[in-house]
Amino acid sequence: MLVRRAVVALAVLGIAVASCKHQDDTPPPQPPPMQPPPQQQPPYPQQPPPGYGYPPQPAPWAPPQAPQPTGPTLPPAFGFFCMTDNDMQCAYGRCLGGRCGGCSDASQCKRGVACVPSPVGMTCWPGAGGNAPPPPAPPAPTPSIPPPAPSSPPAPNAGDPFGSARQICVDRINVYRARLSRAPVARDPSGEPCADEQSRLDGRSNTAHGTFGRCQERAQNACPNYPGPLEESLVRCLDQMFAEGPGGGHYENIINAKYTRAFCCFEMMAGGRTWMIQDFK
Repeated sequence: MLVRRAVVALAVLGIAVASCKHQDDTPPPQPPPMQPPPQQQPPYPQQPPPGYGYPPQPAPWAPPQAPQPTGPTLPPAFGFFCMTDNDMQCAYGRCLGGRCGGCSDASQCKRGVACVPSPVGMTCWPGAGGNAPPPPAPPAPTPSIPPPAPSSPPAPNAGDPFGSARQICVDRINVYRARLSRAPVARDPSGEPCADEQSRLDGRSNTAHGTFGRCQERAQNACPNYPGPLEESLVRCLDQMFAEGPGGGHYENIINAKYTRAFCCFEMMAGGRTWMIQDFK
């Protein structure tokens, strides 16, 4: 009986084992690893970065840089004392604030004159270029009028270095007076030493008309610190005075019929300049 039961149990166990699904310990095959797609190349070669291999260039639309202005590097010169632009010491500069000659820019100078550096500061000077307006047209050539002979010609003084210039000065004044039918003035040698001292003192103090009246003159014109050869500077100064025309103080002194005598004086200054005075009696 026991043997039968054992046989039955074994049979049942065999059926159960046969009915179980076969298990395989071998792992399933793995798919191959994913490969990254090949990198696509651009259809055209890459451009080098901007500026590679070349110096930086300005943009074609960029406006050109304006040049930096170069202004004066010196302060204005002290200048001369003055009352109006017609004062003789204001031949090149305008009379501003009681002084002329020194400048900060060309607007403080007369036409045709530029503001330029000098050993004493910025000064008005002709023919220096710059942005100054063109000079006025020169006056019409004067007719050839022989200078009248002085009423009492002085004896030549061989020791006077300014003897020739003194005579040219009086003769030139008489040329202007003859144009207006004024009687000529006579050269007065007796007043020349006194007038030379006036030029010397005024030149040293840089003050036009600073000694006016010391030689009993009734009127005085001055050409302060004029550059150039003596006789050339003298004629240029006298021409400028006469060019003032009626109403100009220097012009009126030259043509005034009340004056019968004149004496001219000179003082040589540094740098080849001359201080010149014309006194009238």
